[in-house]
Amino acid sequence: MISRHYQTDSQGLTEALIEIQSRTLNRIRKRFVDQVLVETLHRLIDRHPVETGRARNAWQTAQTQLQHGAVADDSTEGGSRFQEDRHVSTAEATNRVNYVMFLEEGTREMRPRHLVAKSLAEVILRIEQIAVPIVREELQTP
Repeated sequence: MISRHYQTDSQGLTEALIEIQSRTLNRIRKRFVDQVLVETLHRLIDRHPVETGRARNAWQTAQTQLQHGAVADDSTEGGSRFQEDRHVSTAEATNRVNYVMFLEEGTREMRPRHLVAKSLAEVILRIEQIAVPIVREELQTP
């Protein structure tokens, strides 16, 4: 085994390397969080019932906002937000259709469909498949 160790006393170089590392990790984290929500919404939209289409349309509005970087509008039935700071990226999608919770959890007369839970569970199983290509692309970027 070959091992190398390099130590520098240059504070400027150390700070520059830490900043490069931080920027790269931030880009990777942002893309990863965004992709997880995009895939979750895609699955959720595909499995949503279309009796009136309102609940599905609300999720589609959230997906469109996420893809185009639009800010969520509280007047629509669906929306998404992406927030980030130096250490945290948060993506969320909202469906304000009044019966969406009944689709998820059911009622006395309707069985639960667990549309959100099933979609999230599928995406969680794909976490590594989502993350690895993003990391590889970012590390190849000059």
